This record gives sequence, C-alpha cells and structure tokens, in this order.
Amino acid sequence: MAEVSLENNVQIESDSTIENLPEPAPTLAATDPIINSIKEDLIKVSDSGNGEASRPEIANRSAGKEPTLASSSPPVSASMDEAKPTLDAKEMIISIQTGSIARYKIGEQLARLPTPITAVGETTGITGKVFLDSLGNISDSDISTINVNVESLRSDKNKRDNWVQRNGGIGSEITIQLTKVTGHPWPLPESGKLDVVIDGNMTISGITNPTQWNGILTIEESSLTGLISTEITWGQFSLSKPKLPFIISVDDEIVLELDVLADIQK
Repeated sequence: MAEVSLENNVQIESDSTIENLPEPAPTLAATDPIINSIKEDLIKVSDSGNGEASRPEIANRSAGKEPTLASSSPPVSASMDEAKPTLDAKEMIISIQTGSIARYKIGEQLARLPTPITAVGETTGITGKVFLDSLGNISDSDISTINVNVESLRSDKNKRDNWVQRNGGIGSEITIQLTKVTGHPWPLPESGKLDVVIDGNMTISGITNPTQWNGILTIEESSLTGLISTEITWGQFSLSKPKLPFIISVDDEIVLELDVLADIQK
C-alpha cells in the first residue's frame, strides 16, 4: 500500500509542476509586424531570384519607414512636355513670284531631221496665289488661281509661235483654278522636299476641264520652288495641231509644266 501511495504522489506532483511553469516570453520576431513583413519580403525575393537592390521598399521598412510611391517608381522625363511641332498650323498664302516659267512640250517629226524632236515653248508671264486653310487644304473662302499669259509663249521657231497664237485656238490666257492638294505634310516643315499632287480646273479659250499636276516642291523657310506637270490632248480643249511645211507630224499629247518660284506668307 505504501508503494502505491508514493507513486501516486509522484505523479500528482509532476503534473502540478508542469502546470505551474511560466509561459515563455514572446520574442521580438513574433511581436514586431515590421520585421515579420521584412521576412516575408525576403522570402518572396529569394523565390523570385531578385536581390534586395530591386526592392527599395525593404530598406525603408527596416529603417522603420513606410514605403512610398516615389521610392519604387521611375522618374518622369521632362522632355515629353518640351516637344513641339516645327511650325504651327496656320492659314497660308503662296504667291507666285517673278522668275517662274510656264512651258509646253510637244513631240514633233521635222522634215529635215531623221528622228523626232521635242518642241518647247516657254513664257515668264505667270502669276497667281494659292490659299491654304488651317488644315492644309485649298481654302474654300478664297479662290486659288494660276494665270498664264500665252501670248508671250516662245519656242525656237517663229513660224510655230505664230501658228500657236493665230490658229491654235489657245487664246490669250490659260487659267487654272486649284481645287485640291495632297501629299504634303501639315504643318509644313521649315525645309525639305514635298511630293505633291494638285488638282485644278483648267480653262483654255472658254473650255474647262479637270487636270491633275504632279511634282516635287522644295521648301526653305518662306521660299517654295519646284516643278509640277500635267498632260493634256489637243481634243480636250479643241486645239489645232500646227500645219507647217517643216513639220511632218505632231504627237497627240501635250505636256504642260509650271516651274515655280513662290513666297509663303503666314
């Protein structure tokens, strides 16, 4: 009986000792949420293969600071706000200046030559203005017109010139009223080449037909130069081919060119 009592006492005393032991003191790692957060971030960085240098918010937390947007976002470049177009989009007037030339080119077979030639007639009697609106189109509020004085047309043969003036049906003036221009950038650059297409209604001796002119113009600040051309036939404007002893035949097509020298006004 004594042995039984001793064992029971030992068992009871042992259980009582365990129950009365003090609770272990909490560690700093278990109570500090900032350090716990840092540990979590370090685990994520380790798993992703990136170093601490790519996570500036970790350094902020370790110093007791809250991460900010500026600490993790790249700086915004100021150059985005500084970019401006070369020229403002404004209405423009292009005025043809002295030195511009209008010309025709016609293929002919002469009696004295074995091969065809190209007859060329020119005049400096060319004037006009082209009005562009703020979108770079031909203006609807102003009439854009180019006028050519054909009475002053001259070639290398006086007899040909006389025929053109008296019998060709060309009249005294050719008028081109422009309706559309495409191919040019807008706003216009300060310098460079413009590959343009210009549509216009051309009137010769009271007969009007649409024409399309193609060419390359060069812009240099307020100066515009270049060559545009189109092709017509005698029948389009009821023109008469030259009938002269030294001309055997004449081509059906006529090439018209405008060699332009102009000023740009804004």
